[in-house]
Amino acid sequence: MSFGSELKDQITSVSQFVQNGIQFLNEFRDFVKERAQIEKEYAGKIDALAKKYSTKKDKKAVSITFLNAWTSILEETENIAKERFKFSESLSTIVMERVKTVAVKKEETRKKHMMFAQKLKSDRDKIYNETQKAKDHYYECCVEAQSSKQRQERAPDERLLEKLRKQTLDHVIEMNNSKNMYILSIIRANEHKKKYYHADLPALIDLLQDLNESKIFALKRIWNEYVNLELNVLRDSQTHLDLACQNIKKIDARTDSQLFIKYNEKSWNDPPDFVFESSPTFADTGEFVIDENTQVFLNNQLSKSKRKLPNLISTIEEKSKQIVGLKSLKEAYENNSNLGDSEAVTDNLHEAIREVTIMETLRTTCQTEVDSIIQVIGDNETDGQSHNFRNAAFTIPTTCDLCQNTIWGIAKQGFTCKDCGYNCHAKCEMRVPPNCTKKKGELNRGTITSGTFSNIVSPWGTMSGISSNNRVIGETISNISSSTNDKEEGETWIATVLYDYIAEDTDGLSVTTGDVITVIEPDDGTGWVKALHNGQDGLVPASYIEYQNLDSNDYVQALYDYDAQSPEEISIREGDIILITNRDVGDGWWEAPALSILKQRGLPNVGVFAMQRRLFASENDNQMTVREALNVALDEELTRDERVFILGEEVAQYNGAYKVTKGLLDKYGPKRIVDTPITESGFAGLAVGAALSGLVPICEFMTFNFSMQAIDQIINSGAKVHYMAGGIVPCPVVFRGPNGFAAGVAAQHSQDFSAWYGSIPGLKVLSPWDSEDAKGLLKAAIRDPNPVIVLENELQYGVKYPMSQEAMSPDFLLPIGKAKIIREGKDATIVSHSRSLNYCLEAAEKLQSDEGISVEIINLRSIKPLDVNTIVESVKKTNHLISVESGYPHFGLGSEICAIGMETEIFDYLDAPVERITDVPTPYAENLEALSFPNGDLIAKVVKRSLYRQK
Repeated sequence: MSFGSELKDQITSVSQFVQNGIQFLNEFRDFVKERAQIEKEYAGKIDALAKKYSTKKDKKAVSITFLNAWTSILEETENIAKERFKFSESLSTIVMERVKTVAVKKEETRKKHMMFAQKLKSDRDKIYNETQKAKDHYYECCVEAQSSKQRQERAPDERLLEKLRKQTLDHVIEMNNSKNMYILSIIRANEHKKKYYHADLPALIDLLQDLNESKIFALKRIWNEYVNLELNVLRDSQTHLDLACQNIKKIDARTDSQLFIKYNEKSWNDPPDFVFESSPTFADTGEFVIDENTQVFLNNQLSKSKRKLPNLISTIEEKSKQIVGLKSLKEAYENNSNLGDSEAVTDNLHEAIREVTIMETLRTTCQTEVDSIIQVIGDNETDGQSHNFRNAAFTIPTTCDLCQNTIWGIAKQGFTCKDCGYNCHAKCEMRVPPNCTKKKGELNRGTITSGTFSNIVSPWGTMSGISSNNRVIGETISNISSSTNDKEEGETWIATVLYDYIAEDTDGLSVTTGDVITVIEPDDGTGWVKALHNGQDGLVPASYIEYQNLDSNDYVQALYDYDAQSPEEISIREGDIILITNRDVGDGWWEAPALSILKQRGLPNVGVFAMQRRLFASENDNQMTVREALNVALDEELTRDERVFILGEEVAQYNGAYKVTKGLLDKYGPKRIVDTPITESGFAGLAVGAALSGLVPICEFMTFNFSMQAIDQIINSGAKVHYMAGGIVPCPVVFRGPNGFAAGVAAQHSQDFSAWYGSIPGLKVLSPWDSEDAKGLLKAAIRDPNPVIVLENELQYGVKYPMSQEAMSPDFLLPIGKAKIIREGKDATIVSHSRSLNYCLEAAEKLQSDEGISVEIINLRSIKPLDVNTIVESVKKTNHLISVESGYPHFGLGSEICAIGMETEIFDYLDAPVERITDVPTPYAENLEALSFPNGDLIAKVVKRSLYRQK
């Protein structure tokens, strides 16, 4: 089988195929040229690198096995660089030239074949033309013969008839001769055609095939040579590396250590001991001051140190045993590489040694204090009467039982004895006499007696003190709101770090997500724990860690009274012990069973209520927090469409400021979950640009208050581009994040942007309330071809709501522009959205139970487009309309609702004016903040006013 026999009439395509193959030779030549340049540059770089570090190595005069191996590595690296340079030269001088020679020769041969093909075609066409001429001549003779015959038939006399007969005969003979020539030319043309297509052309195509195959054979030889050249380089490099390996095997760490000692050994003396130095302004001796007050102080210090010692010694012994085991394990790993990598064992060993070193320092401190104090004042065995002090926070002003001054503050301001209730400042703790009654509320007041300085010639003379020794029976200590964990002093806890923390000062301890740390001092109400990690100790935020060795029953003690604000909250009182079942609800709220409050049972605490915590229980298995619903929606859309990606501040490594994007970085990677700098205008513009380029970005604002930095990108770029492009350039971008009122962030960070963005043509604006809203609306926004603003609320993130089976489906969507009636009624219609709906439902329950008023509540869901029809149909039934929002009264969403009441058929059904409930700029003071937001009582009052039940 050949080209000529199978591809008889395809000489053009065959020629093009052969030409492409020859052009490939040129491509390969370009490849070799670039490869040679890369090899040359690589050889130069590694040669320079080896020489650079050889110079540094030469400065180290000590000859040790480690440096000998390093010298070998550098020398062989230089040799490898030389081999690479030779390889580069061979590519340029051998391979490239041969490729060029073959390509030029083959192209010349191909052109000769194609010129010959053109000649064959020309000869064939010439014969075809001769046949056409014979045909035309025959047709002309036929016409002449026929004309002569017609003229003969019309001859008027015999004389003329005879002449015409002769002419006709001549024309017929000419016609027959031309016919024979025509037939002869046809036979000749057919024979030439047969020869052209069955002999000449196939033979020429076979020549092209032979040319192509010879080109391939030539290329094969060149490639073999190319590969062999590189194999030679690799073999030579292997030889050089083997030489380096031989020197590496000669490395002896012990020998190097001995050599280092030999070259660095020098005489050394202990630094001098510290001695007492008298103050320049007060001459004194280096003896302990022993009087009644200082003995109290020394006794307290002695008791504290003695309490710490047993736990420290026990821990040190355990760690020391662990070190012995780790050393044996390290030796086993080093002797048998099949056991695994010894580095992890070595790291654990070093960390254990560092921890023991720090604990030994603490033990030395305590033991020295105990020995020194006993030597001075003796061991009075007062531990039985010592106070059991714990750090305490004081929510109301409290008198220090020693100095009679005031203690006050949530931060660590003082101490309380757990046994008798004695209160004192932190600065007074060590001066409190060890006279604990061990009975709650029965106190022995502290005594500070007069004493003197150790130097009798003190210019200040004697020190006067408070001389009182009052015994108080039955005094209660109700102002103490919480204490630290009831663990024995010196006991530790194991915890896992949840988030990265970088220490900002010397008191802090930098940790990384996933680190396992040892907590040596738990949270005392300040929000910090003291921890030990990698031989260092310091403070870490308590909210950044999760304890591993706590009991499953997680109890806390309430700091303040708190009255429930809605049916999903429970009331608590100061001192209540509460079982916590979920600390991950978020936004400053924890979850507990409704009947979990235990009154003052003295159960172990693992934390304190440093702020109000939201408590609620759920009975529906298909429940999901709003945060989880948003996370599921994002996950499903990222899986469904590869064009979807998320960007924003802390959305990736930190899992989102509110943990909405938790786990998505691990699943989809940093190309689709993108952390951005703190530059809202920049990454909002990037999101719009990505949408215009065919992607589907989801841009998260940490709060929509920060979107004001990017409002030009959102409005002038995102919202208007589809309109200004004549409808041919869509912009499918989603801007989402928390919006509206929040706790403790004042006016700048609690604004509602519904009306802001709802007034802009080209934007769609959504405001989810419950979990179904969050999932269905966010998925619909992502799939919408227009820019969509999704306004969430941070106080809703941790709230659980029921999820229908339909809503659990990955195909669940909610239509944009459609509201939902979440409570049916017949007396009045309330229109609201987002978190305000909680207070609307609360007011509706109150009105139904107290007044018998039936209220219908509409969850708008979509701010723009607004579902006017649902509002109209509801008001037709109730004849009263009230708007509730967290935006400002001027030009807001409520104003739009009022306009609908005037401009539509609603006007004909209203029995009272439309009422509006709005917000004001949020105050920072907590009591004023609570008054600034719409609440259930206010909404109920306005509904009754609309129904003329109350002025």
